[in-house]
Amino acid sequence: MPRLANDLSGLPGRQATATRRGLLGGAMALAANPIAMSACDGAISDPIIPLIAEEERWRLLAVAARATAESFLFALPKAEWPAEFDDHPIMAEALSLETRAHELYARILETPATTLAGLLAKLEPGEGDAEITAAVVADLRRWLQIRS
Repeated sequence: MPRLANDLSGLPGRQATATRRGLLGGAMALAANPIAMSACDGAISDPIIPLIAEEERWRLLAVAARATAESFLFALPKAEWPAEFDDHPIMAEALSLETRAHELYARILETPATTLAGLLAKLEPGEGDAEITAAVVADLRRWLQIRS
């Protein structure tokens, strides 16, 4: 991941902020650069793989938008902080991006993986998630039934 031009790690008391900014900067670079996504040797034949890539892109954009909005809200005097940050109008973009990512996640659950690569790709980001595991098991049964 590329380093940010304004690295704050050298400033005292700024290590946590610098790490977070570095992570978000790298996430934004990944989301904005389609070449940074892993390439495949042939045509993508499983519809689940582009869905996963699109969901990951929207999720990374949502994380970056939320971090930016929260930094503005935390800059306010503590007495002016809203009771719930998500209710503040500045969070609208982050919430919109998160909603888009959630919609794509639901489509990933519904869309059957048609290749072994698709099954593994579908399982990887949702490791430990019961919904994804159940969907992958159903896809695997369908995939094995087609093969037999």
